[in-house]
Amino acid sequence: MQKRPPDGKKPSQEHQLLEFVHRLAKFRAGRRAVHIHLSQLRAYNRRSHHLRIAVNTFEFLVKQFDGQIFAISNADLVFIAKGPTSRRSTRPSCACAIFSITIP
Repeated sequence: MQKRPPDGKKPSQEHQLLEFVHRLAKFRAGRRAVHIHLSQLRAYNRRSHHLRIAVNTFEFLVKQFDGQIFAISNADLVFIAKGPTSRRSTRPSCACAIFSITIP
């Protein structure tokens, strides 16, 4: 269960990610994590509406693979999913095409 900070504000995404990882420590089998380094984009490509679009792009994967996405303060995204084992889900996806990511 998430604890609220003493000031009553919602916990940061970093804090939520840390708690999520701690909860999953015993249930790691079949989980995959993807760290998307949006912080390496130029400043004008890291505007808040661009980041919202990036998060929304992963929503179908969150639902499909019982996952969770975290938008951390440096503009990076961390996506953790359960059971993405099909060939289709492990190959470069539409997210790579959207962000022009080259996979070696």
